[in-house]
Amino acid sequence: MPSNTSDHHPITISLKVFMENNKSNIHQKPKTTIRVKWDKLDTNKYRDNTRVKMTENNKLLMGGNTEKSVKVFTNILNESIAELIPARKIRKNKPKLKVWNEEIKRALKDTRMAHKERREAGKPNEGELIKTKKSCKSKLRKSVKGWNRQLNQLK
Repeated sequence: MPSNTSDHHPITISLKVFMENNKSNIHQKPKTTIRVKWDKLDTNKYRDNTRVKMTENNKLLMGGNTEKSVKVFTNILNESIAELIPARKIRKNKPKLKVWNEEIKRALKDTRMAHKERREAGKPNEGELIKTKKSCKSKLRKSVKGWNRQLNQLK
């Protein structure tokens, strides 16, 4: 009895595709896309908005050029979503450290080195490496709290 009883037959296809390489776009940051939260989006408005835009661009969508039709269609969908999704607020995060000096710089460097050494050793939960990491981290926190306290007293 054969072990593979599947009746699916493999299909092979070969395509010749010409792709143009734009070297000018290599160093650009990738464009981030907004994830649509469909449960919060009014799907009826989205459907109506998309239908209106598709009827306005019917000639472009039904034209003979498939590539252009696909671009027009995706633009319609993106525009419809962009109109219905509220713009996100850009938060300006406050700096985590209000004070920066050589003591804090040295403590942060020691903490990072201790973390790196522990990670390279396989992240042991016991032993000298974990003790070193914890002591470096506590020194960093103490120095930051001390300098912040001094800064607050000056205000």
